[in-house]
Amino acid sequence: MKMIKNLILFIFMVSTYLIACDSDQTDVGGICYNTNDLNALVAFASNSELSTEYEDVIVMGNQIWNTDRKLTTFLCNPCDLKGAIPSEIGNLTALQSLFLSNNDLTGSIPMEIGNMVSLTSLWLDGNSLTGSIPNEIGNLTLLSTLKINDNNLS
Repeated sequence: MKMIKNLILFIFMVSTYLIACDSDQTDVGGICYNTNDLNALVAFASNSELSTEYEDVIVMGNQIWNTDRKLTTFLCNPCDLKGAIPSEIGNLTALQSLFLSNNDLTGSIPMEIGNMVSLTSLWLDGNSLTGSIPNEIGNLTLLSTLKINDNNLS
């Protein structure tokens, strides 16, 4: 009986190692997430003086991840975000909806936003953003909703 129990334990341990994340993913609590997407969330958290632990950023706001474990929706309005929108936002290439209304985001909209080619909805209203709207926003050919009112954009 003990031998069977040890065999089952061995098989379980081996199968755990066989079910690993892809090279571009990180295991967080037994689920694989795209590492670049996690790092973009970490950058938001860091700028906002929030916890930068992966376990914490995956519960920041409301999020939807696709089957490839890429972030497709990030709803964080309001959720105490502050500081600059990080340039890492450009790594969220599968993101379709970004809702960051009514936070305390400052600085300019980074030009890397133009890399978010899947984006259909972008809500940045009710922040303290400054500067001009980057030309790269023209790369967002799927964008159907853009809310940037109640900022200090020129």
